[in-house]
Amino acid sequence: MSIAQQLNALLDTDDHQLRVDTLEGETEVLELLDQLVCSVMADERLVEQGQKRLARIEHRAEQRRDLILRMLMALEISAPLERPLYTASVGYSTKLQIIDASKIPAGLMTSRPDLNAIKRVMTGGNSVEGATLSNPQPHLRIGTQ
Repeated sequence: MSIAQQLNALLDTDDHQLRVDTLEGETEVLELLDQLVCSVMADERLVEQGQKRLARIEHRAEQRRDLILRMLMALEISAPLERPLYTASVGYSTKLQIIDASKIPAGLMTSRPDLNAIKRVMTGGNSVEGATLSNPQPHLRIGTQ
């Protein structure tokens, strides 16, 4: 027989407060619920703080990547730079830019332009009205050995 069924057998009323008071006086279930809720709230706060910290760390890494890229370009190091812990090189890639989304063919649209599909079409040598590829932009590649 479940606790709820036992309580229903003992209590001939639907009085919510009496049910809660009985549970609190006769069991430790409410203390257990309190501990579980506190654990959930602590975990959620930890996740929130972790996400903020992660965003700061990602931003810091991006800034440092940009600094490394600018240094390699300023030093005119065009071949991969092989170091004991990494190999760094400057690569160039185009970035898709949507000029006018209303002109993108329906087959290349989802709820918004399908950037990957459009870029595949355009890098395959075809044009897509309403989109263009940027000039190749430098980006940093770091490989580990």
